[in-house]
Amino acid sequence: MEKELLTIKEISEYLKIPVTTLRCWCSRKVIPYKKLGHLVRFSKEEIDRWVEEHSVKEEAIEIDFKKESLPISSFLGYNKTKWRKNGDF
Repeated sequence: MEKELLTIKEISEYLKIPVTTLRCWCSRKVIPYKKLGHLVRFSKEEIDRWVEEHSVKEEAIEIDFKKESLPISSFLGYNKTKWRKNGDF
């Protein structure tokens, strides 16, 4: 089976991200791509694998609220002493 190689515009549409972001990722070697001379191409299979590998995986956290006496703010990642009167950090 022959691998399908897509252009930067096609991958941009497929991933729904700007071409400029893809160009930046390529220059930083963040995303897998192929160079054919001066042309940049992407393997759809490699991109799908890359997206799966870089997806955030939610892990369930089990909390026994009867045992825990910490304020909810400690679970949410902010300290209420940092709040200003207008609600901003």
